[in-house]
Amino acid sequence: MPPSAVLSAALPTRDSPCISVQRILVENSVYGKFTDLLLQGVKKLKVGDPLDESSDLGPLIRESDAIRAAIGFRKRFARRAPAVRR
Repeated sequence: MPPSAVLSAALPTRDSPCISVQRILVENSVYGKFTDLLLQGVKKLKVGDPLDESSDLGPLIRESDAIRAAIGFRKRFARRAPAVRR
């Protein structure tokens, strides 16, 4: 699956915000190229008002959702799950 398709699948949609990609497994031989392309796509995303059709991402709807997301990130980092940052 190309990085652009993964990025589309990973983003919640207005119609089904709870169904999205949770993990991505990438073969070692293409990991560098894949992550470079994925990050290029992420950098193009527009964060903003969810009512604005040009926005790709908006805020989490409830504080409890933000807390749940933060806990999930902390658990992944504690397990040393790889995070792509560049």
